[in-house]
Amino acid sequence: MAEVRVRFYGSFRNITGKEMDSIQLDQATLEGLVQAIETAYGQGFTQVLRDPQQKLSPGMMVLVNGKQFTGWQTLLSEGDDVTFMSAIAGGGPPSEALPTDTPHRKATRGGLSYGLVGVAACPGIRLHRYNLR
Repeated sequence: MAEVRVRFYGSFRNITGKEMDSIQLDQATLEGLVQAIETAYGQGFTQVLRDPQQKLSPGMMVLVNGKQFTGWQTLLSEGDDVTFMSAIAGGGPPSEALPTDTPHRKATRGGLSYGLVGVAACPGIRLHRYNLR
């Protein structure tokens, strides 16, 4: 048995209603954790997390101790930190009226922009900025 800390961001936080949980696992694998979360919070969690072929759904990310997972059979140990997060999107066409002079103020109104939530909780992630015009 292993107890792991689980962090939820984006869609996963909406499904669970929690930022964080501590889950005791009988089967100490990522698959075992997903099954335990599904038991606790319902099938909606798994439906968002995986596609029909049981692969990670597009736009979803799973981190184990700050590193992207390598498969559902990834072994988990006592005290591991697992993060479930989803990409966020929104907006419309770029607006010249909005300030874009600093990176944190690069804005769109009604356009499509992507980002990740909860990155501060995952120090192993490196983000790269892409301008897709």
